[in-house]
Amino acid sequence: MKITYTPYLKKKYSADKFGTIQIRRTENRKSTYFTLGVSIKSKFWLKTGSVSSTHPNYIDININIEDKINELKTKDFPNKVV
Repeated sequence: MKITYTPYLKKKYSADKFGTIQIRRTENRKSTYFTLGVSIKSKFWLKTGSVSSTHPNYIDININIEDKINELKTKDFPNKVV
């Protein structure tokens, strides 16, 4: 059982300039999505799954992404240290 966590920018329409940051949790090819409630312009989103350093609050947002992923990992593996 392998579980992956992928941060990505969810846009309602492909032409939208803004999107919401979400974490996609995939287990056995089935995905569930967890939102961070943070919207940013798509020009600040990097393909690596983080926010560009040109965004004014990039440090806080990237820390929120990592915290959410660690929170999901501790829920999935309560006995394992993350």
